[in-house]
Amino acid sequence: MSKRMTWLRGNPFKVLSFSLRSKLMIAFVVIALLVAVTSGLSYYFLKKINLSYVNLLNHNAIILQLASDIQYQTQLQYSLMSNYVIEPSPEKVQAILESNQKLNALVQDIKGIDENAEDQTYYKVMGESIETIAGLVHDLEKTKSSFQRTVPLTQNLTKLAEKIQKKQKNIMELKKVENGNMMDQTIYKLIWVSITALVIALAIGWMVSRMIITPLRTIVKAARDIASCDLTGRDIRVRSRDELHDLAEAFNQMKGNLFKIISQVDDHAKHVSAAAEELSGNTEHLSQASEQITTVVQEISAGSESQVQHMMTGIAFLAQMDHSVQQIASITGLTNETSSHALAAVSRGTASIELSISQMNAIYNKMKVLSDSVGRLGTHVMHVLAANDLIANISRQTNLLALNASIEAARAGEAGKGFAVVAQEVRHLSKQTTEAADEVARLVNAIQEEMGEVAHSCEAGSQEVSTGISVVNEANVAFERIKKEIEEVSAQISQVSLQSSDISQKSQTALEVLRSIEDVAKHTASGTKEVSINMEEQFASMEEIVSSANVLSGMAEELDELIGKFQLRSNDI
Repeated sequence: MSKRMTWLRGNPFKVLSFSLRSKLMIAFVVIALLVAVTSGLSYYFLKKINLSYVNLLNHNAIILQLASDIQYQTQLQYSLMSNYVIEPSPEKVQAILESNQKLNALVQDIKGIDENAEDQTYYKVMGESIETIAGLVHDLEKTKSSFQRTVPLTQNLTKLAEKIQKKQKNIMELKKVENGNMMDQTIYKLIWVSITALVIALAIGWMVSRMIITPLRTIVKAARDIASCDLTGRDIRVRSRDELHDLAEAFNQMKGNLFKIISQVDDHAKHVSAAAEELSGNTEHLSQASEQITTVVQEISAGSESQVQHMMTGIAFLAQMDHSVQQIASITGLTNETSSHALAAVSRGTASIELSISQMNAIYNKMKVLSDSVGRLGTHVMHVLAANDLIANISRQTNLLALNASIEAARAGEAGKGFAVVAQEVRHLSKQTTEAADEVARLVNAIQEEMGEVAHSCEAGSQEVSTGISVVNEANVAFERIKKEIEEVSAQISQVSLQSSDISQKSQTALEVLRSIEDVAKHTASGTKEVSINMEEQFASMEEIVSSANVLSGMAEELDELIGKFQLRSNDI
């Protein structure tokens, strides 16, 4: 950044001056710092909110999930023990113990994450209940009363897990509200910070623009004065020591140089104007005498040349007419041949149109058959949908019957075990049947929609084919009319060809006569042309002298008028 030390006139203090580039760079740096501060604050507040959400997800959500797993594992353990009471086996005992171990591991995991004192009491009770249940599992083989002792323990575990879930949900809701409040506060703070930064940036922009625009307006005003031809204004003074100061100094120097140039040009223009007027007066008399002689000679030469020009025009016209007649004869021959080909093409087109009509009629019949087939297929699809609904209703009724059978089998105890298995299989098959019926209904509905689109397309296609048949019939009529008109044109072209040949022969005879007359007129005009050329050269020289003198005089007057527009002295002097 360039800096210059300067003394201001009348200012006893030494000030630090910056270039225009430096001022703009300082303003941009300050605005960039404001943007950086605003971005940093935004990042800080957003990071804070993000950490709060992460804590909510990594802590409370995990505790809630573990409590849900404990509740599920407790119910699974109770279900396994109930199944064991109905049908004891060593494998079921092993499954109960494995479930008990998983439940104990879940309680230990949640106990290590949740540090709340009240929750720790719940976890301790849950651990003791799990150990008690593990001890009672081995007694299940001896007496069923042990199973009854596990029931309140299981219920207690379930209730504790539900309490923990409810508590964690409440905590998560509270934290969500806190995060929402924190988000609102953050937005409010960021709005105020952004407004403050915007106000500061606008103030800096206003100051910098004022420092630049004020000197520029002074320079623009002086430039407009010069544009209006006023060179009497004072020199521009710019207090700042930057590029605008250099521009003002250069502008003042340009105005001084322009003043000197215009003053010198004014003096020279006056001398040139006086000399041009004197030269114009001397050449005027000589020009008038030469003009009279040249006029007489030009009249003689013009008469001869006019005669030659008329003859040449007539010859050219006849030659052009002969050429045009020959072209007409050639074109009529080609046109006659083309009309023959056109007649053949029209005949072939008529045959093609008749074939197209027969094919389009066949397509129309096929479209009608296809539309009828689609209608019949739609009827069959409706029958399939009705049958599928009947199957779905039967499946739902079977599912209800199987459910009732399972309940009755459970009431029957040991005697209803086999029937319970059969009822479970029936329910499974009923469920599969219902799903298959739903899938069939979906597919049939899709087929029905596609059939609707096909039927619509068939109807539209039939209409288009019918329209096409009408259009082709009209085209066939038009082809017949064209064929008759081509035959008439061919006959007329043959007659025109014969007449054009006769005109060509007569134009050749007239052309030879005009060429002989042209030779005579050329010999007559050659004698006067030499005299006219000499006089024209002399007169042209005199005219150039007069013209140059007049142009020079006019240019001197225009230059004097232009210089007169500039105000070189103040009106006060």
